[in-house]
Amino acid sequence: MPVLPGEGFHLRAYREDDAESLQRNINDTRVARDVSNIPFPYTMEHARAWVRLTADTVSPQSTRVDYVIDVDGEVAGSVAFINIDRHKAQVSVWVAPAYWRRGLAIQALKLLVQFGFETLGLVRIFAYHYTENHKTRGLLEKAGFTFEGVHEKEWLKIIGGEVRLFDSNYYSIVRDMSSVKIVAITAAAGDQYGHVAPLLEAVRSKLEVAGCEVFLADDLRDERVDLAVSLGGDGTMMKTVSRFSGRGVPTLGINAGGVGFLTSAESSELDQVVERIIRGEFSVERRLSLRFFWKGEQYGPFANEVSLWHPTRGIATFAVLIDGEPLFDRLSGDGVLVATATGSTAYNASAGGPIITPESSNVVINALNPPMFNMRPVVTEKLAAGGTVTLQVIASKHDQPLTIAADSLQIAEGPRVGESLTISRHPQPLLFATFGHRQYVEALKGKMNLVQ
Repeated sequence: MPVLPGEGFHLRAYREDDAESLQRNINDTRVARDVSNIPFPYTMEHARAWVRLTADTVSPQSTRVDYVIDVDGEVAGSVAFINIDRHKAQVSVWVAPAYWRRGLAIQALKLLVQFGFETLGLVRIFAYHYTENHKTRGLLEKAGFTFEGVHEKEWLKIIGGEVRLFDSNYYSIVRDMSSVKIVAITAAAGDQYGHVAPLLEAVRSKLEVAGCEVFLADDLRDERVDLAVSLGGDGTMMKTVSRFSGRGVPTLGINAGGVGFLTSAESSELDQVVERIIRGEFSVERRLSLRFFWKGEQYGPFANEVSLWHPTRGIATFAVLIDGEPLFDRLSGDGVLVATATGSTAYNASAGGPIITPESSNVVINALNPPMFNMRPVVTEKLAAGGTVTLQVIASKHDQPLTIAADSLQIAEGPRVGESLTISRHPQPLLFATFGHRQYVEALKGKMNLVQ
């Protein structure tokens, strides 16, 4: 989780040593009164249990994100996304009474909303409060939230032995998807992509006529960008989405290459695509990406897969472990790969692996050209939950080092016999801007010869 700086405070992940400060500052009847699910008295056992539960990383599968409002090392409060559901999330905030009247809650909410829109790709953020809690209503309105309506008799609480029902006021803030004003374009290069240059000029011209500022990606420095557009095939799309997701910018792919599993539209639809970009008629998907560690260095994020294979396509044997537990003691083949759902239609599909729809958090472990007929790929969700896949080299024909391949990256001098490669979820989700999965389905049908 990145640190988010504010004025006189910063937002950060919970740490193990926060329990004492948390208990001291939250243990107040006024906090318990205003925030649901906070008990009073709030004990050290509550605090320690809560700190243990909070995660210090964000992934495409995160269902909540909890930030400490840190003032001089103290847990002055907390702001969180809870119930994250793809494009939307609920927000919650509390500030200890000792830190009231400093504007901390408003500033923290604004920082979290910006983080949600720009990095997590959220579109709708909402909150609610008891109708009697006028302080929270003012807070949400000052933070830019809009009143939506009342949910009658939504909450039941027992106060002094009496059962009471409370109404809730709902507020929301919605990302302005029509505010695409600055666009970066990447384009495939090479002899086979000579037709892309005029497409690039056409896209640039249409966007500029509509009032957008357009940059070639290679000319960017620190400029803010609302959307990246990739012109080319899946290879260009992989490079672009990996590059721009780290800046919190989604990438929309226009297929000017081959199959186009990762892109969202065909170059023949250029006029309609540009119109939909300008109107903000796209959604943002946060997809799982991979990384691996080799010789003390981290590599990633990767959209498709990480694989190990023998340089001459000779036989190698691997032990495959998930979270340190053996999955295969001896798995033989030209190599082995770990593919994301996004990449399941790439190398994995060519190797006979299952196709997984791209929004899935699963990964596939698949042998390449195994000598046995009964080998079956394995699908797991462990990486999405923070786990690892370890590929240990047991044997290699002529004792040659294996090649590491990850999307367009290749490392020729990879693991030797006795060495291993560890693969995990990259903390940065990949932000894909899509018009839905029509393009993906059409590409799949074409690849499977189902197009009539």
